[in-house]
Formats: sequence, C-alpha cells, structure tokens
Amino acid sequence: MGVNGPLQFVNPEYMAAFSGHEVDFRGTLGCHKDKYQGNSCKRFRTRTTHLTFGTYNCRPICSQSQLSLLMDETERVKFDVIGLCETKRWNLLSCTWRNGAGVFLGSRKDNSTTGRIGFVVAPHLTPEIQQVSFPSHRIGVLDLQLDKKTRVTVIQIYAPTVDKDEADHTDFYDEVRETAAKALLDRMAHRRPPPAILDAEAAERLAEMNDFKELDAIDEDYDKLVAAIITIRDSCRKRKPSHIILRITEETLQLLKKRRNLKRTTHSHLEMTLLNRLCREKVARVHEEFTRKRLMAAAESRTSIRLAARNIAEYRHVIPCLKDSEGKKITSRLGMEAVIKEYYERLFRSSTATAPDRMLTPRLENTLPFTPSE
Repeated sequence: MGVNGPLQFVNPEYMAAFSGHEVDFRGTLGCHKDKYQGNSCKRFRTRTTHLTFGTYNCRPICSQSQLSLLMDETERVKFDVIGLCETKRWNLLSCTWRNGAGVFLGSRKDNSTTGRIGFVVAPHLTPEIQQVSFPSHRIGVLDLQLDKKTRVTVIQIYAPTVDKDEADHTDFYDEVRETAAKALLDRMAHRRPPPAILDAEAAERLAEMNDFKELDAIDEDYDKLVAAIITIRDSCRKRKPSHIILRITEETLQLLKKRRNLKRTTHSHLEMTLLNRLCREKVARVHEEFTRKRLMAAAESRTSIRLAARNIAEYRHVIPCLKDSEGKKITSRLGMEAVIKEYYERLFRSSTATAPDRMLTPRLENTLPFTPSE
C-alpha cells in the first residue's frame, strides 16, 4: 500500500543487539560517539545483503514535469528500490533516467482513475534487473539477480480502499496470492538442473536401430544426421547418481523403499522392527564393501590410498575448540586462530640475542681523501 513517509529498512532492528551500536530513525546501524571513537560511524559488517526498500504514494505523475520532480527528489534519498502507488498514467513507461536509475511505470485501469503502480530502481541495481511485470493495475513484480546465488523478488501492491465492494477486495487478495505463488515457483524453476550423464549402452543400442544411409543431397544428409544424433542424445540421457546411491546396491534400495512405504501400525510393528534391523545390517555391509573395493582399486592402480579414503569419506571431523596457554577452551574461530598464531610464534621465536643494526654497520672514520679527477 502506498504510504507517505521516509524510506525505512526492512526490519531496521536487525543488529541492534550488538553492544556499541545503535539504529537511528533511518534504519542505519551506527556507532555510539565517545571521546575515543570520535565522530566516525560505519555500518556493522554482516553476512546478509542490506537493501533499502521504500514506498511512495505519488498522486499522480501523469505528466513529464511531475515525473522529473519526483526523480529530482529521489536524488536526495539513499535507496535501492522505491515502490510507487497511484501513478495514474495512461501508458506504460520503461526507461533509464539521466542519472542511471531505472523507471518502470504501469498504466491505470481503463475507464477509471484508479492507480497504477511502478518502480524506481537505484543506478547501481539497474544492471541487475531481470524482469519487471505488471500482472494487474494493482500489482507489480520486480526481479533482481544480485549475484550468482542471491535473487530478490519485490512485489508492489496497491490495495483497494475501504469503500470498495467486498468482491473487489476478495479478487484483489486472490490475485496477490496467485502472484506470490507464481513468483515462488519461478524462483524454484530457475534453479540449476541436476547433472546428467549419457548411458553408453543405450546410445549404442539406439545407434544400431537408426538408419544412417547417405542421401544424394549433402544438406539433407547433414540435417538428417544432426537430427538423429540429437534424438539419440536426448533419449539416452539420465540423471547422474549421487555418491550415496553409488554406495548402495539395488537390493538394499528395494528394502529401504519397502520400509518407507510400510505403514507404522499395531499389526505391522513386528514387521517394521525386523525390517529396520535388516536395513541397518544391509547398509553397513554395503558401505563396508564399497570402501574396500575403492581402496583395493587405488592400491592396484598405485595411487594414493590416503587420498582415496578422503574422497569416499561421507563426513570430515572439525576442531570444535582449542585450549589456550591457561587451559581455557576457545570455541570461536577467531579465537582459535589467535591461539594457533600465538603457539607458532612461541615455537619459532629465536632465543639468540641479535646485535643492533648500528653495531653491525662498520664505521669508516678514517676515509681516504679523493680528488675529483680520481
């Protein structure tokens, strides 16, 4: 909904619990000013991505002059994305402003003066825009790809007023739910597909069944060959098995599947108990056999057995804590690094006294005079 007011951080109290820091009215995390720190204030570093979102009720920006006035005002505000409401424009607008900011405005509803909405994106985020869409005159969707792993979807809505019919409110909230669900499904669809491999036996079998007779026309023969190769490739492609599936035989997989489909009831309690015991024994035996085969293969190929054992390990131990010189347990990573650094400094510190540099440099008091010609 459009609300007049200053821009605010989403959840501005995100790090207010840290001592020595405070959150001001703008949502900026700063430092307390004292005689030791001076007047310097900087944001506390975290592993989250900080974005400044705001919303503004325009009322309206139909003309070019009104839009110019709005963009001049945005230059005085620190923001990442501003959602606009009640733009009341006739036509859609997608442009890049003179300062590099992205402006995306939707048109209002036909035969009505009811809003439409839009977005103003900061110049540093304009290259990260993936898509801007307006499913209806009250809903807008902005997709941003901040980095390889971080994708942000911003949904801007403008709700009907209280005096509207109940049917309008119901339709509006239904559209909001559909838009949110579609955005979630789109985020899941853009995930990287699982790795696939080609089944060599299936490829050979399909190649033998295919007819590779040469045609008189070179172009037709080439197109037919390429189409046959693509068909064989798509037909024999299968999902790459994970390292867990490779360790378990087909018989063990069938037992696990049977246990998963068995309903836990009073009558099947004995069967479930026996099946659990059998599955545990089978899995342990299969894992042991898999490890033995891998180590034997590494020994026969004269490769590193230690490296092979490291590659087939399902987990690796980590150091939970270290003890300092006083015997106190240190669990933080930075603290353990400091303990290790102190240990090696004491280990490699030389106990031999070294002479100062002024004593090592010989003094030449009686310097022989030289003439300019010499």
